Amino acid sequence: MAQQLKDTLVVSVGDREADLYELYHEAQQEFMEGSAHWLIRSSYDRGVVDEKKKQKKLIAAVKKSGELGAISFELPPSNGQPKRLVK
Repeated sequence: MAQQLKDTLVVSVGDREADLYELYHEAQQEFMEGSAHWLIRSSYDRGVVDEKKKQKKLIAAVKKSGELGAISFELPPSNGQPKRLVK
């Protein structure tokens, strides 16, 4: 999709099971770097490799990278839960 929409930022959102190396490796090999972005929620503090090929733990690497942006929105009431502000 990112190749077809060259003037559009494509962001894919995945839950914990979406943190698969093969998914990112294939996308990096087939598409232009930076043409698509992912937001993944991880459940394990797994090992990662930074730009300098240095081994780190995921949580430490993410904390060191800093926040890129933030959003907030109002989540409507659902299943007996009141509406709430999500940040």
